[in-house]
Amino acid sequence: MKNIENKRLAEIIETADYQGLREFFDGMTASELKSFAKTAVAAYKKASQELTLRAAFNAMIVTCDDENLPEKISFWFVHSSTFDLTLIKSLRSTIAPAIIEKLVEQERIAPDTISMLAEEGLITTPDTDSFVKLIMKSGPQHSGDNSYHPERLSIGTTFFDHYVWRLFEVEGSNESSLAAHDKYSAPDSTWSSMLLKATEDKSLSRSRALDASLDSLDQGFAQFRAGWHSRFHEELRPTLAERFQRKEKYAHLLGSPTPSTVTMALNALIVVAKEYSLPVELILQNIEAPLFAKAKSTALSALKLIDETILTNPAAVRELSSIACSALLHHSPEVQKCAVQLIAKHNERIEDSLRMQLIEYIDALSPSVRRLIATLLNDSDVRPKDSSSLYKLSKNAPPSPLLTCSNIQPIETIDDLLASCTYLLEHLDDVIELERVLDAAVRLSDKPAEDFALRSAPILKRAHTLQKTCQNHDGVLDTLNFIAKWLGGDELEHSYSRSSMSKFMSRRFQTIMKQIEEKSRLPLLSIPTQTNGFIDPEILLKRWQKWIDTGKTPAAEDQAIALFRLPLMRFDFSNTDVYAGDFWDAVRFASKLSDNVTSPSRTESLVWLAAESVRMPPAVAASFKLDDEPLFVNLGLDTTARCALTWFPSVRAIFVATGIRALAASIDYFYSTDQGLEVYLEPLLDKSFEFDRRSYCILAAANISQSTSISGVARDITIEKIENRSLDIESFAIEINKLLFHPQAKIQRLVSSLSEVARVSSLHTNAIRQVVEAALEGGEHIPNGFALLLEFFNELLHSDNTKITNDKTVQFLQSIAKSGKTKKLVKELLAQ
Repeated sequence: MKNIENKRLAEIIETADYQGLREFFDGMTASELKSFAKTAVAAYKKASQELTLRAAFNAMIVTCDDENLPEKISFWFVHSSTFDLTLIKSLRSTIAPAIIEKLVEQERIAPDTISMLAEEGLITTPDTDSFVKLIMKSGPQHSGDNSYHPERLSIGTTFFDHYVWRLFEVEGSNESSLAAHDKYSAPDSTWSSMLLKATEDKSLSRSRALDASLDSLDQGFAQFRAGWHSRFHEELRPTLAERFQRKEKYAHLLGSPTPSTVTMALNALIVVAKEYSLPVELILQNIEAPLFAKAKSTALSALKLIDETILTNPAAVRELSSIACSALLHHSPEVQKCAVQLIAKHNERIEDSLRMQLIEYIDALSPSVRRLIATLLNDSDVRPKDSSSLYKLSKNAPPSPLLTCSNIQPIETIDDLLASCTYLLEHLDDVIELERVLDAAVRLSDKPAEDFALRSAPILKRAHTLQKTCQNHDGVLDTLNFIAKWLGGDELEHSYSRSSMSKFMSRRFQTIMKQIEEKSRLPLLSIPTQTNGFIDPEILLKRWQKWIDTGKTPAAEDQAIALFRLPLMRFDFSNTDVYAGDFWDAVRFASKLSDNVTSPSRTESLVWLAAESVRMPPAVAASFKLDDEPLFVNLGLDTTARCALTWFPSVRAIFVATGIRALAASIDYFYSTDQGLEVYLEPLLDKSFEFDRRSYCILAAANISQSTSISGVARDITIEKIENRSLDIESFAIEINKLLFHPQAKIQRLVSSLSEVARVSSLHTNAIRQVVEAALEGGEHIPNGFALLLEFFNELLHSDNTKITNDKTVQFLQSIAKSGKTKKLVKELLAQ
């Protein structure tokens, strides 16, 4: 019988026969209703149309209790008309609280539906944070005459007695909050407008609303949501007396982590301080935090509050002046200057304790403020001194690349060779270690250890494991493949389209492996002697002679890489008796010592192709091809690019040119995938690298990169070149000028980076001052934030205790002095 009834219930639900549903359940007891719960739940899960879902939902309402309520059911379709009140009222007096709780959490029920069910006695109105967020999201309702009706708001007339204050206690979420609702609502449909009207018609206590909004700001809400409470508080237009009454609350909010909250509290206290005498202890206990605020406007407001407090509490000038000294640690010279002026304004005589305190802050002050302190204290000892080191460019040529790095120590034993292979597997971008392994593998090819296979097995296993995780780095896989083959393993498979760089290096590894298999211990020409990848020509000559003595010729790949690793412009290869043969003819051609091409197969010979690549300008050399594929393009940002810099050090300028294009594309849109761009700056770190226009271009661009690693490398390069007196001020300034007057100039980034360099020493300050002065010779487009650069330039001038000497810079500054802050700064700059 029960099975028949359950089947009948399922059919009623399937056909969405609501009248039949009421008749079916009519007169049943609670236990009888419970016996149909499984059928109702099964029908709900099976239903696909809204009418059927609604019927199943109401069947569940009257048959399920808290214990068997299915937790995984989604009530996404529920709305006010979903509930069949006639059915529910006729069968039971309450609805399972778990159902309502779930609907509220999923925000699938309107507050007015909750109100309707509560009025019928079918539920108890919830008081959870989730329900409050639901009220926030739904928002106030109003009629055509724009009058608000609490009974239509959410939960009847109890709203103004209780729930309105809960709105101030619950922060809400991204979508369900007072701030989120009002942001996307019409002005007459916002929570703030409704609550303001409620205070006007006395439905809402104005005094309690003022307190509640301030209490909300003290709960640590996120800035966006806290902003609603700040604005609402101000929209209530507190009177002076009301603000004074709440002075403790305002003072406590000065320590808020939300800048807008601190600003609101400061402004309120400043208004009060102009008319009332604020307790000095209240200010002293709370004012220090905003003095260190990142925004200088906040710190300036804090100083203004101190100023107003001193005016109404003259006896507290000593304590308040002491606390104002904290502002001297602010990063903004304007804030520091304001603090000094405040102290000077209220202290006719600087007492010893305050004098000592001011002197303690001297090192942290901007140079221009330091002058004010010196004037205030009448002490010449605290004035900024003239720069002790005037920066001048040294005309000395960069040192030989053989002198700017260490010599490479060769591997001497099989034990050390196996240890190096183990290390190399975990540091596959260590080109120098790879070269040491290649060299030792050839020299020790006829000295295998007795237990070689046993000891090499773990290394070989590790190489095969790494192969699975390095499929996108062909240069890395070539290294793994060489180690695996040398250890006696099988060749690793390549499952990708290989780059020309990888193909070239793979050919080199193959020729080396062939030499190992033949147990030929003739030296590899291309093994570097220095840690920057270069080869000492004298050592290379000795290697070459050993090949000549045996009547053999080194592999073409070995010769080509050896040529790429010679410091060609630092040595004289003109002696054809010493440097004899086709290889050295190619070296002389690359060095521009000769224009004659003696090789009959120049277009086919790798060494002559390499020589032509080195001889050409970087833009042309970048087109160097191997098997009709460019070798120095599409290197990416992975290990291949970093390895290539050490494989081909004599053409490092090619990588700088490539880096300019890559960096230019990332200045505005920086992604995590661009974090390898600093590889293109690494050539500039070598003291032997000869800078040209492209070098200064990439150095300037890197200084404004969003990547801290890239801008950090750029600062290190700039600092070192100033220390070595090799920074060409004019060349660097030309590139900086291009960045300054670009329509999308990044003034703040540039100032931040250059200021880090200027802080290193007086020499660096002087050099950066010269760069900025030369860069300000003129420009067509004055970008936003230009005043920030002028402030920085002003501080540099004060640091050097000098004035502008460049006539073009003076003329340019005079041409832009129109109005506002820029005019004020230009006037100060020209007056020095």
